Amino acid sequence: MNKVQYYSNSEFARAVHLRNTGPLKGSDTAPNALIPVWNEKFYCQKNGSGYSVMTDATNELMALSEKVIFLGQEHDRKIACIDLSDTELSDLETTLGTGEFLDLRTIVRQLDREQAALLAYAKGLARWNRMYSFCGVCGSATKSRDRGHSRKCIHESCGTISFPRIDPAIIVLIEHKPLGQAPMCLLNKVKTEQGYRCSTFAGFVEIGESLEDAVRREMKEEVDVEVGNIRYVSSQPWPFPASIMLGFVAEAKSQYYQVDNQEIKDAGWFTAQEIDRLVKEGTLVLSREDSIARYLIESWVKENL
Repeated sequence: MNKVQYYSNSEFARAVHLRNTGPLKGSDTAPNALIPVWNEKFYCQKNGSGYSVMTDATNELMALSEKVIFLGQEHDRKIACIDLSDTELSDLETTLGTGEFLDLRTIVRQLDREQAALLAYAKGLARWNRMYSFCGVCGSATKSRDRGHSRKCIHESCGTISFPRIDPAIIVLIEHKPLGQAPMCLLNKVKTEQGYRCSTFAGFVEIGESLEDAVRREMKEEVDVEVGNIRYVSSQPWPFPASIMLGFVAEAKSQYYQVDNQEIKDAGWFTAQEIDRLVKEGTLVLSREDSIARYLIESWVKENL
């Protein structure tokens, strides 16, 4: 079942050896391609049915912001993102031209997988640098290090170094295999005009938990289901805002469930045949195509049809 998920790209060379090779401006290792970011949106120019999201690293563009973050290398291009969030949009039009700033999840279907992964990487780093502009220990300002991959407190008696943070979350497809009956899976249901939108269950990993502990706790909390036979499937970067989604399939010991009426309002058991039929009828809509939840459901349906 394992595969490369949306927003991940193992082929991109992050070129870690270039992160501490001097300033990002005016050096031999300075970027020659930039991804402009403005309030977590990306500068996009229409290119046929898709978008171009990179532009040349001109002196004029580099002069607009000190917040330049090195991302990596692609062939002969050294790529960075430049965070322009402190600049008024009207002031950017002259420098950037005729494109517009768009949200990643709005345009993901018009991007190839490599573009989506690169923008997710840029989005996460730009947000982290902005969120950690002050020291969490003493409150002093921090300065960028390693070309945007760490930050150091400027206070001499502190000097705390911070590194980019991600929030691990488990996401689980619950299945049940009753004796003599078709396997079924339990899905979160949200009412729509046409029927239901369905997804899997998820939650953040807490301090002191293994991933398996988090699976058991979250499934008990959300739908009062005791699970076992927990199997890891795949993972997905999820920079909305800063998570890594860890996908599992877990087996329920019975068909009993009870929603918590807080995070989960409704749920239901479905066989693979029912999901396949309802999706084709248009009365059941699965999670977004770019989500690992969609992959977990579709993979399970394919295995059990």
